[in-house]
Amino acid sequence: MDLLTLACVAILLIQVTTSPTVEEILTDPQGFEGREITLEGVSMGSDPQQTCLLMRYEQPLCDRDFVLHDGTGMIYVSTLMEITVNGEVIHKRYIVPDGREIRVAGIIELDDYGCPYLHADQKPMVL
Repeated sequence: MDLLTLACVAILLIQVTTSPTVEEILTDPQGFEGREITLEGVSMGSDPQQTCLLMRYEQPLCDRDFVLHDGTGMIYVSTLMEITVNGEVIHKRYIVPDGREIRVAGIIELDDYGCPYLHADQKPMVL
């Protein structure tokens, strides 16, 4: 491989592996829809009234889902995951403590109003 080819591959890899900020996702929700990403930030909790105040809109909240603040903005995170136990598919949600620094990976989806949220596809990790 020549030097130019290596440089192009390096640039593509950087773009693929760089995690976006919440602000970037909120600015261009359709551009991130369906994209697998990882976010780090602070869990702001799952209280529906608090979430409505923080986010300025309501999302269908479950007591195991939460809002993540990464310093650039806030995004709703759904922790509902399908797992297989003894050949049977069950739904599981993970509890994330409020006010803790976490890392969570998942896919950006849009709700019925076009607002983005992160659908976690693995257990959130407390840092």
